[in-house]
Amino acid sequence: SYVPPEYRNSFDPSEYYEAIRIAANVWNEAIGREVLRIGGVTDQLPNHGRDQVNLISFDFDWNGSRIEQARTTINWVGSRIYEADIHINVRDFKFFGGDNPRENEIDMVSLMIHEFGHALGLKHIEETQSVMQPTLASASRYLPQNAFRRELGEVDLRSIRCEY
Repeated sequence: SYVPPEYRNSFDPSEYYEAIRIAANVWNEAIGREVLRIGGVTDQLPNHGRDQVNLISFDFDWNGSRIEQARTTINWVGSRIYEADIHINVRDFKFFGGDNPRENEIDMVSLMIHEFGHALGLKHIEETQSVMQPTLASASRYLPQNAFRRELGEVDLRSIRCEY
């Protein structure tokens, strides 16, 4: 993960590391082997794309839509995923990494399960029981914690088994 120097004092990505590991393990367990491995942290400005480095970056200078929580960019060589970079929109959204959300925060575990699904080659689907739905609700007093999408649905399991 990468955090620009000017934000390092006010933003600590380490509070999300465990959430990211949990999300990776959801897919690893579903596939039955390690296909996602979480590595280290860098202070180097990332090269975006075609550098053979899979990266999760926390983007303060988000250049996408204000309603987009994250984006996964995939580079393919033929039918093989060559590289996947995940960009998280920390300019427009607040996130939580554990089990105690504050109002209007996005669940990092659910978000990363979704983005790792893209990194593994899955697309958005409208199935209500899928982690690959296009939108993820933020926490609110009206949304029960079990509404977070932390578990793969049957359609997700079928899709990933088809791929792997």
